[in-house]
Amino acid sequence: MKQFFKKKQEINVEEQENKKQNIRWMGRFLKRHKGITCVVVIIIIGSMVGCMIYHKQQKASGFPTEGSKGYETAVLTKRDISTSISVTGTVAAATTKTITTTLNNIDVKTLNVAVGDMVTLGDTLLEFDDSDLSESLSDAKESLSVSQQQSSNNVKNAQRQYSEAVENASVQATRADENVTSTYHSYTSAAATESSSKTAYQDAVAARETAESESSKAKETLTKLESQLSKLQTQLKEATTENKKTSIQEKIDAKQEEINTAKSDDETKSAALEAAQKTESEAKQTYEQATTALEQASSSYTKAVQDKEDTTRNNNSNLAQQESSLESAKLQSVTSTNNDESQVKSLQEQVDSCVVTAPMSGVITALNVKEGETFSGGEVLTIQDNSNLMIEATVDEYDIADVEKGMSVVVKTDATGDEELEGEITYVAPTPESSSGDAMGNATSSTSVSYKIEITLKSQNDRLRIGMSAKASILTASATDVFAVPYDAIETNADGESVIYVVDNSSIKKDRRNEETGNSAEDTQTTEAKDNAGTDSTGVKEETDTTIEENSDENMSHGEKPEFAEGEKPNGKPEGAPNGTFEGTSSGESGSDSGMQKKEIVVEVGLESDYYTEISSDELEEGMLIITGTSTQASGEKNTSDSQNTSLFHRGGGGMPAGGGPY
Repeated sequence: MKQFFKKKQEINVEEQENKKQNIRWMGRFLKRHKGITCVVVIIIIGSMVGCMIYHKQQKASGFPTEGSKGYETAVLTKRDISTSISVTGTVAAATTKTITTTLNNIDVKTLNVAVGDMVTLGDTLLEFDDSDLSESLSDAKESLSVSQQQSSNNVKNAQRQYSEAVENASVQATRADENVTSTYHSYTSAAATESSSKTAYQDAVAARETAESESSKAKETLTKLESQLSKLQTQLKEATTENKKTSIQEKIDAKQEEINTAKSDDETKSAALEAAQKTESEAKQTYEQATTALEQASSSYTKAVQDKEDTTRNNNSNLAQQESSLESAKLQSVTSTNNDESQVKSLQEQVDSCVVTAPMSGVITALNVKEGETFSGGEVLTIQDNSNLMIEATVDEYDIADVEKGMSVVVKTDATGDEELEGEITYVAPTPESSSGDAMGNATSSTSVSYKIEITLKSQNDRLRIGMSAKASILTASATDVFAVPYDAIETNADGESVIYVVDNSSIKKDRRNEETGNSAEDTQTTEAKDNAGTDSTGVKEETDTTIEENSDENMSHGEKPEFAEGEKPNGKPEGAPNGTFEGTSSGESGSDSGMQKKEIVVEVGLESDYYTEISSDELEEGMLIITGTSTQASGEKNTSDSQNTSLFHRGGGGMPAGGGPY
């Protein structure tokens, strides 16, 4: 039985992928064919309006309409879910090298390979005739040699002139330094002489001033004594007695001696003054001469410093000029030989490229030359590494935002059959490859873009060939061992919470009691309906019907009969479990039907795939019956087709289209 369930799950996964591909294809189709889409929408709306009118007419005429409502269920199990993007691509070599050459109008001398040949790195693939090129190369080398010799001579001459300028600048700088030093010494000596002569002059002035003062005092003393003598002489003349005359004469004689002494002192002081005046005059002259010498020495020193600066500036200018001449000579040497060197290099490269060797190991996939013919230039051949293949594919603009480098990929090809090759996205183009289309020739047109991606295979397959078509599924997200339900089983309650509804355990126990007592579900529901005395608006009691899902041989994978475990029924459910579709009302609903009850569970929604959605809640238990939707059928009639399609492993789910898919 476990094998049967596993096979059913594999079928479901493939159906989900098919549905996903159909939805993407339909979305792109609708975007590109807007005109057809409008017509189809109008037809669908018209059909729906017609059906509504038809049903109203049936009700008015008393024909039976759809009857009681039933619920579709699925068993809650843990599973692995994922989301993926399916793309188509082409098998290509991971490494491709196209050999091109600038050679043109050249004969192919020998050709050693053909398309499809395997080559190894370094193998000689072909040779061009290089006789004319070799002759031109020889002439170019000779011209280059002459040009290089001339340029060398010019550079040597400029170098010599520059060296001489450097030497002259050094000599002139030395002389200027010596002149500055000499004039500085003269200036300092003159400054010292000027200072000493100034001091001597100042001393002479002080001595002269002292002599003047002394001489003046001596003259004053002499004048005073002479005045006193004159008074005594007057008294002598006026004296009447001899005694008085004698006394006065004695005083006159004494005063005369003082006057003689004063005259002698005056003469001495006058002579000293004259000497001091002479010394002052000489000191003044010496000081003035020293001052003049100092000014001359200062001027000479200043001029020496200026001359040194001028010499340095002129030398620097001359050196710069000579250095520029040297650099110009070198540049001219390079420029003059550049054309010749370029010519030699170009011819040498052409001669070397006449022998074409394999840049890598691989297979020759394109060859544009023939032996003995003239090659016009361009691409010579292409080598591809067929031992390391990868997948080149494109992703449309609707899906490219979900694709990243490093994502895992599963690849299938017609050559490898059902074998799945694991790969990884190693490149996603940053810019699109534009493509435009027209809606079946109509005026309406649209433009879509796609992005190139590269998928590196984790292992190689000998059956793969370059250029084969490949189908790839890009795994964008996954979750393992989680509770997952069809996305239409999740609803939103009045509080805005995501909820699911499960069959209440009390309903399951009631079904089991019916099996133990031998009563059918219809008998139990009919009895409950009678007890509740529920009637419809016409006064007729509503009938309930429980449809029993049975797995036919057509539901078996590959036509195999399931092996049932002990306690299981042939319908593929554990003994006592409710059927896949049942009629009844939910908790709190009013009505005459009193079948199984449903219970609300608040869940958190996780990863969403094309069909399944991950849910989580502390109330979830494996084996619960999840209500995935409702089914309607005529009262009292059993819809076998609907019953079969509600099987967990055979349902389309959520209105998703079945059939078709990437593989």
